[in-house]
Amino acid sequence: IYSPSQIALAAIIHAASRQKQNLDSYVTELLFGGQGPDALRNIVTCVRQIRVMVKNMKEPVRHIKALCDRLEACRNQDNNPDSQAYKRKVEELVDEDDAPAAMEPRAKSSRKDSDLGLKALSPAAN
Repeated sequence: IYSPSQIALAAIIHAASRQKQNLDSYVTELLFGGQGPDALRNIVTCVRQIRVMVKNMKEPVRHIKALCDRLEACRNQDNNPDSQAYKRKVEELVDEDDAPAAMEPRAKSSRKDSDLGLKALSPAAN
């Protein structure tokens, strides 16, 4: 098992190498120059082992795709109750629910609520 600082150092060195930069002299001379040769050898060995371990890992492509899809769903402002997009969407849904009821023809006035199976809500209306 490696310490977080060793993993971080390996990540920095890896990122620098991908950008065609060499940090070896900086790390060995400036960061760890005061360390003895055994400590420096240990650090270099750990960093190499971490880089090899990461390089040999297979990426679970199907899991990454699923996680990216879930992340996009989480970022979607239409799903965030605090966002304006969500509030507009809810308003549109409410407006759509109200619109068909307004467009339907009204029942004949000769019908009573009791004929439709409705009861009055207030006790005084009975």
